[in-house]
Amino acid sequence: MPANSDALSLLGSLYTCMSIIIVFEVFTLQLWLQEALNLDSFAHEVDERAVVDSLERRRTADRINRHRAKFPWLQISALSMAVAVILLLAAVLGIQVQGISEAFTLGPVVVLSITYIGVAVGIRTQGVRILRQAVKRLS
Repeated sequence: MPANSDALSLLGSLYTCMSIIIVFEVFTLQLWLQEALNLDSFAHEVDERAVVDSLERRRTADRINRHRAKFPWLQISALSMAVAVILLLAAVLGIQVQGISEAFTLGPVVVLSITYIGVAVGIRTQGVRILRQAVKRLS
């Protein structure tokens, strides 16, 4: 078992690493969401100028559907595994630290886990909703 100061330093490093990964995940998701918003704006423009059942409407709808399928699942999965391993290491280390309540050592694990899951699910849900509305507008 490491000394408390070494364990706390390592725990801080794990939390920092996890935070950096979460920021990278949010950046990746934000890029996907931004493109979804751009496609929504484009669909609105096409809706205003193209006639019903035109080739341009179908192409735009296909482009939107392709973008929906391009959700960065591979990156999110890899980042999820990295965060899960770091969370596990931080939890084990947090339990081993003597003289400090588990609430203080494991609390950040819980907060960062909820943040990670909430951000990923929230951005995905918002993006899919935007893309569905764009396709519906073109139908």
